[in-house]
Amino acid sequence: LAQGNVIAADEVAARHGLPLCVARVRLAQGDAPAALAVLERAIANAAERQWPDQRLRGLALQAVAHYAGGHGDAALDVLAQALGLAAAAGCVRLFVDEGAPMAALLAAAERRGVLPAYTRTLLAACAAEPGAATAAGQGSSQASLVDPLSERELEILALITQGLKNQEIADQLIVSVNTVLYHTKNIYGKLGVNKRALAIARARELQLI
Repeated sequence: LAQGNVIAADEVAARHGLPLCVARVRLAQGDAPAALAVLERAIANAAERQWPDQRLRGLALQAVAHYAGGHGDAALDVLAQALGLAAAAGCVRLFVDEGAPMAALLAAAERRGVLPAYTRTLLAACAAEPGAATAAGQGSSQASLVDPLSERELEILALITQGLKNQEIADQLIVSVNTVLYHTKNIYGKLGVNKRALAIARARELQLI
């Protein structure tokens, strides 16, 4: 699958009865619902047979599958469950191996206060992976964001790109400066940036403006 041979990967996974591999193939084929159906059975089977490692890997992949299907809230719910099970053992690699989608989910989980110390450790490990910077920049629309920008946040982002200062934005939208600052902080968090210039660059990359 890593070599791009989806057909061969599908045959191997089916022949050897590897449900997580089957799910990965379905994701590679763009069929998130099929992947989720496979994972639901695999996770239930792992729990019944008391295979904690298999169950945890299944949950991590299930979070990614929900993300691929555009269900951000469901992805974060499953990820929170996986993090809760993995934190005591300090598991890192199984999350890092899921690549850019998992990094995006972890960033959203950290913003929501889900096991923040552990989540930050995982984010640092993801960032240290070769090619992480390139992977993090992938995505062509707001659909690639775990937490999409609200209508108000998009309004403020558009004004930021026009070079308006906080007070000017507040005056134009007839809100307080504190309200502008609140929304700006949320925008930065969702875009994964910490300053205006980076927010503008990321917004253009995602074709939000």
